[in-house]
Amino acid sequence: MESWSDCLDLDRIAADHGTPLYLTNINQLGRNLDRFVSLVGKPSCVAYPVKANPSLSVLVELARLGAAADCASEIEVKLAAAAGFGTDRIIYNSPAPDHDLLIALLKSGVAVVADSEPILRMIDECCLPGEIAGRLLVRINPKVDLSYLKHTAWEESVAHASDSSKFGIPSEEIVPLLQTIRVPVSGIHLHVGTQMDNLDSFLRALELLHSIVDQIHEKTDQTIDSIDLGGGLGIPFQDDQLFPTIDEYASKLRPHLRNSFHYLVEPGHALVGDAVALLARIREVKCIRSRRWAILDVGSDQLVKVTLLNWYHRIRDARGRTLPQTGDDAVAGPHCFAGDLLLPHTDLQDLQRGDTLLIQHVGAYCHAIANNFNGIFAPSQAIVDDYGRVERITNEPEDWFFENNIQSYRWFGGEELTPTSIDLGLVESLSSTYLRIQAAEDSFEFESVGTDKAGLYRFIISAHSPLGLLSMPLATRIAGDAVIIAGLHHLGRQMKDVSVWGIRQTLTANKTVSLDSPIELIVRIVPFPSYYGHSRATYLARWTVRAFDYGGSFLVKV
Repeated sequence: MESWSDCLDLDRIAADHGTPLYLTNINQLGRNLDRFVSLVGKPSCVAYPVKANPSLSVLVELARLGAAADCASEIEVKLAAAAGFGTDRIIYNSPAPDHDLLIALLKSGVAVVADSEPILRMIDECCLPGEIAGRLLVRINPKVDLSYLKHTAWEESVAHASDSSKFGIPSEEIVPLLQTIRVPVSGIHLHVGTQMDNLDSFLRALELLHSIVDQIHEKTDQTIDSIDLGGGLGIPFQDDQLFPTIDEYASKLRPHLRNSFHYLVEPGHALVGDAVALLARIREVKCIRSRRWAILDVGSDQLVKVTLLNWYHRIRDARGRTLPQTGDDAVAGPHCFAGDLLLPHTDLQDLQRGDTLLIQHVGAYCHAIANNFNGIFAPSQAIVDDYGRVERITNEPEDWFFENNIQSYRWFGGEELTPTSIDLGLVESLSSTYLRIQAAEDSFEFESVGTDKAGLYRFIISAHSPLGLLSMPLATRIAGDAVIIAGLHHLGRQMKDVSVWGIRQTLTANKTVSLDSPIELIVRIVPFPSYYGHSRATYLARWTVRAFDYGGSFLVKV
């Protein structure tokens, strides 16, 4: 189990940054990646499943380290692209894919996994062999024993390779099927399940894949050069749980690999699980019939996997003590349902209201399946180093303003309105003179602009306004022009000879910003590849003035 969290000063971090707070150690993430690379040879052969944790805190680091991204939806593909994964390091794999997207991705160079015979035949009908720029793999549903060592109540929910699961093409049907397929299939894929504790199951899966490839080469014209072993290696959530390490997993499989194949793995829990912890605070302590309850400020909103599957994680207090799994007390979340339990049996000893706790190994399938139950929104996220220091906040807390139910509801249903008239003299008295008249005097000039290879632009701007302050309308104009400049420069344009328009924007102003001195505006360009063959480019531009005094985003088309 990881040791980086031993150095954390929980009380200090909570005082400085609040709770709940996700803490990600990218050094641990890198160490885990290196261990998988020791098996498959290079980082791009480790395809991280974005569904495990789609936080950019994780994705940006893995992209920087050269890993690949396994995506199950268009949004996940866009997240991977935004994080910096190149087209050649993205895999699209879904049991119910968007057919148009799948074909467009395959033609653009993205690897695609066909999960069923109908999907594979659709690809065969829609693509000529020469049109496929990416790799095409088929997913196998095995008919061999890939069982767990320790059987649990949740096993059936995560045994993705069982012969009764919805995934893949039956292994006995693969060879006859590929005899009828024109387009080149370059790889096969198999995923044993989640939280697998049995290394023999991984070995049996590998042996099955080798056997199938041998039959494919013998009986079809297809040439398989890639074998995707999927993910599934489990991690311990408590001290008494036993799981193979990544090194033991690699040592078990390495002697059986063949030099003629490229091997890929798709680790979720084992790659990111122990790289993330969740800092929480005890909101209330109560006693019911001699049983003490610690009610935290986080629960099933972020940890629904824990509460529904009974995957109780190790929880430590500010003194470094691991809360036991036995005792008459309990730790629960703040939500209004009885199953919101984080530790059903423990000993709270001297813990009190306001104390901090650290929930460990929450890197996979916690933030990913978070919810807003009881109106609780996602917490901040931070990067910490091996010495317990917070390097930076990567994500601010989720903002209630963007609550989907409020933003998507149509308040005006189209009915005829007959409002009571307001005297125009009163309207003029209530109106903003600045917005009606003085805003026309606002102006700005770019003093300097710099950029880096990652699509980050730094603008120094002199602005002038009768207000003497940066207003939201003026900020929109400045940021809008900066985004146009950054977007066109990113596309290699020499002049603005094309139309550029924003189709969506957000803007947040937390403080007043004086215009007495030049302002610094940072723009980050996130290009979205035109997978559907559109001639115009689309990109998201995130911008900030003076470290989140002002900030927003534009969705822009060129």
